[in-house]
Amino acid sequence: MTDAATDSNIVCALNSGVLRLTLNRPSKLNALTFSMYQHLADEICGAQENDAVSVILINGAGDNFTAGNDIADFASYGVKESLGTIEDFPVMKFLFAILENTKPLIAAIHGHAIGVGLTLTLHCDYVLVAEGSHLKTPFLDLGLVPEAGSSILLPQLVGRRKAVEILLAGEPVTAEEAVILGIANKVVPLKQLNKTAADYAIRLAQKPPEAMRESLKLMSVDKPILRAQMLREAETFFNRLRSSEAKEIFAKFLSK
Repeated sequence: MTDAATDSNIVCALNSGVLRLTLNRPSKLNALTFSMYQHLADEICGAQENDAVSVILINGAGDNFTAGNDIADFASYGVKESLGTIEDFPVMKFLFAILENTKPLIAAIHGHAIGVGLTLTLHCDYVLVAEGSHLKTPFLDLGLVPEAGSSILLPQLVGRRKAVEILLAGEPVTAEEAVILGIANKVVPLKQLNKTAADYAIRLAQKPPEAMRESLKLMSVDKPILRAQMLREAETFFNRLRSSEAKEIFAKFLSK
């Protein structure tokens, strides 16, 4: 990791102890591809052994945080058997990277945060949302199931009935509601989002690193249980991708 590294879809920059990972595919609403997941996983895993990184901040370029998974990329799963086992898939490498992450993880959300754009926040230590943002998980609308451990984490956070509204009915969560539910910490004006997030990240980066790491460890969930649930979700998720129900829905979506 250099002080500033860039590719076409992920922009990485290290400054004042803060590793900023910017989803940079605005023409596609920052929809995440396999290669983007792999890049994010590599950066987060690499940060664990890099003493220059104290905090990780994820944000999005353009008008939205992310539209979630790239539908075309995931629809082609059936012809990607060479990727190996479920644990070898880039998306799983990313999810396990944030699960095992030992440094404060911050998300700065704006515009639309769809699918993993919402479930990612459940693994974050601090989440800012810009005014007018909407978070949504349209898994069932696509013939799929929840992922990223959200089938455990969201019910624990907001209660089972509210989790049904979000994960199963796919009802959107406004910025203000995200704070009320505990999904986010604070709503800020859009123009102040990135500065507010950066300032907070730098503030955390100035804390004693060993004490920070031990404190996060004490506050962490039961990782073996959550990892097992992530794998269970993933097996079901990818099986659903190959189902006739999901294929029909994806075909209609891609034909638009």
